[in-house]
Amino acid sequence: MTSTQLAGNLNDDEYDLHSQANVLASISHEVRTPLHAIMGLSSLIEDEPISQNARRHLEKIRIASEALLQTLNTSIDAARAGHDTLFVEQTPFDVQKVCETAIRMFALNAEAKNLDLNLNFDSRLLSQSLIGDPNRLLQILSNLIGNAVKFTERGQITLWVVLRRNKGGIQEVYFSVNDTGIGIPDKYLERITERYVQVEHNQKGRPQGSGLGLYITKKVIRLMGGELSIKSSSSGSQFSFLLNLPTDPKQPIPRDLRCVDNMVIRVIAKPGVVSEVLRDQLAGLGAHVEYYEAMKEELLTQRRELTFVDYPTAKSSPKLWAQLKTLYTKDQLVLLCSELAEECLQLEKYHNSWFSPYLPSELITYLDSAGLLIGHQSRTAKFENTFANTPLDRSEYTLLAVDDSPTNMIVLQGALDKLGYTKTVKASNGQQAVDHFHKNQNIDLILMDINMPVMNGIEATQIIRGAGSKIPIVGLTALSEDEITEGGHRALFDLVLTKPVSSEVLAKTVDALLSGPKVIAGEVQ
Repeated sequence: MTSTQLAGNLNDDEYDLHSQANVLASISHEVRTPLHAIMGLSSLIEDEPISQNARRHLEKIRIASEALLQTLNTSIDAARAGHDTLFVEQTPFDVQKVCETAIRMFALNAEAKNLDLNLNFDSRLLSQSLIGDPNRLLQILSNLIGNAVKFTERGQITLWVVLRRNKGGIQEVYFSVNDTGIGIPDKYLERITERYVQVEHNQKGRPQGSGLGLYITKKVIRLMGGELSIKSSSSGSQFSFLLNLPTDPKQPIPRDLRCVDNMVIRVIAKPGVVSEVLRDQLAGLGAHVEYYEAMKEELLTQRRELTFVDYPTAKSSPKLWAQLKTLYTKDQLVLLCSELAEECLQLEKYHNSWFSPYLPSELITYLDSAGLLIGHQSRTAKFENTFANTPLDRSEYTLLAVDDSPTNMIVLQGALDKLGYTKTVKASNGQQAVDHFHKNQNIDLILMDINMPVMNGIEATQIIRGAGSKIPIVGLTALSEDEITEGGHRALFDLVLTKPVSSEVLAKTVDALLSGPKVIAGEVQ
């Protein structure tokens, strides 16, 4: 091959990458719009009085939507990585929530393979608000956990999250995904994070990957200031990285969660990672843990305020289990079980059923229900209570909501109503938004969809800004962050949110913008 031919091929490759990126960006917009509706409507249904089974199914819809969103983001990043246009944000987020979402995304896949999927989370990080990019962290963890589930046939997968040190408001947080999978051969270990490099394997039925997941993961970790470390052998692999995440200065550090002093909590479960993680989590919260590997008669002679029993142990000793149930109230006895095991779903409800994976927020709920926590504000409260302490009287503000999708408008209207923003003017395109703006001088904030017929959100915003108005305008878009930045449109808006937008993000955004000086008829007062 001559040098001229080589240059021609490289240009073709660059053209292909650019074309691929454009196609994926177009697909992204088309997928994000209905995905926003699915996630938004699911969120609205969560507040309705529905059965526990329905609530669990709703949770699966949310997690499946999150997984689809991550797949979409990774595909776009893979196309754009060659152009070095990846980015990270710096925004307050709850690291515990991100880690739990990553675990939930692969829970059923792991359970179908009879794998234990665990999260061992440092109790010092519970409920802490840190500064970083939650979407990128979720992308990293979902790639690593997804790979671990894919290449592990037996045993367990554990995500470790450990606070190494807190220095000057900077939290040094260690993340590690450990599995008992087939491992990575030495010849691939140095190259496994390169573009399109995949490990050859002989296991049947496994779909071929793209060879881009670890490539993107390594790049994103570096963008966040960390470095991916990989250790592997025939008995499993470890993927780890360290991130320095500042504490959110606007969010007071929550009081340490801990169990009531001198409280003994009993765990009756077969030896293994699940019981070890549960005992670690309880010990991290200051509980004295009494551990039994099997059911024994002596357990009936001394009652504890809270007892956890795994399903295989309860099933192996039905008589003792039946007697144990008579000693406890429902809030004092928790059965650890699998949702894929039909027997678990058919058990009599004389106890709480805790379905795997066993996550810190759920453990806190059981401890809280039993009255065993100090320094705790319930994390199981309805969403509207989460922001009950806002200084704003939300009912006083008039918002203009603009979206051409009737379904997305229902989601947006429902989310605003739930937050208490009950005075909403609606428009289905940019021209209607401009007309409403000119007619209604009492509008306090505009939520503007960007891609619409007749007149798009950018054109409408340019007209409103051209009239001298400084009214807060939030752009809502299914475009990716880099497309907004590249288009030079971000400066038009006070903030741009990428769909799907969670109710929590919407609340924080609108509250923050309305907490500033009030804008009336283009003047700041």
